[in-house]
Amino acid sequence: MDARFLDRIKTFEGFTREAKWDYAQYSNGYGTKAAYMGEVIDQAEADRRFRDELNKAGELVDKFAPGLDPGSRAALVSLTFNAGTKWMRSGLGEAVKNGAMGDAKQIFLQYTKAGGVDLPGLISRRLEEAAWFQTDSRGPKVANTSDSVTAGAPESSRPAAAAASAFDAPNPSSHESSPSVRAAYELFEQLQMDRIRLLVLSQRQEPDGQGFGV
Repeated sequence: MDARFLDRIKTFEGFTREAKWDYAQYSNGYGTKAAYMGEVIDQAEADRRFRDELNKAGELVDKFAPGLDPGSRAALVSLTFNAGTKWMRSGLGEAVKNGAMGDAKQIFLQYTKAGGVDLPGLISRRLEEAAWFQTDSRGPKVANTSDSVTAGAPESSRPAAAAASAFDAPNPSSHESSPSVRAAYELFEQLQMDRIRLLVLSQRQEPDGQGFGV
C-alpha cells in the first residue's frame, strides 16, 4: 500500500499511548487492540502493531477480492482495519465481488455509524476513503469540502464492529443494465452525499448556533 494511504489511515485513527475503551475493545496506539486495560505503549510499538494489523486486514481483502486497483484496495483495507469484515457479507461485499466499484463506492459511504449513531469523524473518514476508489498508486485524494470534519480522533472515527448501514441502498445488480435504474441510482448517490454533508454541518454547530473548530 502506498505510504500516503498509510499516513491517512494513521491520521484517521489518531495516536493514543494509554489503552481506552473503544466501542468493542480496549485500544491504544493507532486503534489497535491493547493487551489489557490501561496498557501504555510507545510510538515504536504503536507503529509495529499498526503494521501488523493493517497487513492482516490487507490479506483478508486480497483473499476476498484479489486484483483490486490500489485506491479501492486501500479504502477497503482501511474499512476492514476500522470496522472488521462484516462488509464482506453485505451489499458492499457483493458489489466488490461483482466488480461494480461505482456501486461499492456509494454503499461504502453508509458505514458512518457506531452504536446506531452517525459520527462526524466517521462521516468525514468515509467521504475521503470513498474518493480513493478506482484511483492509482499515487496516493489518496483528500476530501476537499468546507463542511467536512477533520478526522483523527479515535473516539469519533473508529466504530470497531458496530458500523452499520445508514439506510437501505438500491440493489446494485441491475444498475448496469437499465438506464432508468442507473438514473435513479445517480439520484440516490446525490441524495446520499447531500445527507452526509448535512449531518456533518448539523454536528458542527454548538447549541447557540455558532460553529466550532475541530
